[in-house]
Amino acid sequence: MEQNYLGMVLKMREATVQGVKDCARILSDREFGKWVLVDSYFHAAQKASGPDYKVIWVTDWSKFGEYELDFGFGKPVWVSLADVPLRDLLILMNTKDNDGIEAWVYLHESDMAYLERDEDLRMLTTQS
Repeated sequence: MEQNYLGMVLKMREATVQGVKDCARILSDREFGKWVLVDSYFHAAQKASGPDYKVIWVTDWSKFGEYELDFGFGKPVWVSLADVPLRDLLILMNTKDNDGIEAWVYLHESDMAYLERDEDLRMLTTQS
């Protein structure tokens, strides 16, 4: 199966840009905000639970500035996620030096094996 990563990235970018545009409306229009924040996720989650779809949720935390947080005992040396039972999820986070992206990948072993063999995806990593 041929992958179109550029097309996927462009669609993700379009969705992100639209999401930013919708932020003001989400906060000011209660019904629209409910649809965006609750209903759209609910519909996607319903599809994800069916047998016809394999959904991998992707979220980008790279703009949160987690390495700049200081709760009174200094900035963090390393940021990671707590040990929580996640699955079918990919979280993108900045590296400490802000010179790259870490991908926290929570997939079933068989799905991970597919990603590890994908040559196009491997070209995007430093650990090819």
